[in-house]
Amino acid sequence: MPATDVVRHDHEFVDAHGVVISYYVWRAPEARGVVQIAHGVGEYALRYEELAQNLVRAGYTVYADDHRGHGRTGIAQWGEGSGMLGHLGVGGLAATQDAIRQLTGIAREENHDAPVILLGHSWGSLMAQRILNEHAASYDAWC
Repeated sequence: MPATDVVRHDHEFVDAHGVVISYYVWRAPEARGVVQIAHGVGEYALRYEELAQNLVRAGYTVYADDHRGHGRTGIAQWGEGSGMLGHLGVGGLAATQDAIRQLTGIAREENHDAPVILLGHSWGSLMAQRILNEHAASYDAWC
């Protein structure tokens, strides 16, 4: 496991259905942009800690949430050991995508004119594609 030298800040917001979404921010001192990570199915945002650390060292502030049913968000929804992790809950996939977009709004508000890049991995890339079909103007780049 790599040494972490960038401070991570843990936060939460409540989505439109009342689900508490956990998210994380790794802040670059003078960010050239923001990278928002959408993780894969069965994963959680902190799995991307090393990537976030490297992006900060390259000058990017990073935002990543634990999607509905996953990580701390899923544990808060269903309880640890409930057997329900992975279940998205009320609103399903559309609500999960809306929460990703809500995090984009938070990132934009906190970083003013910085470009926002949406990086989706695995299931996150599929959600990113669906989001971009309707809201491409919300992002400056994607991968």
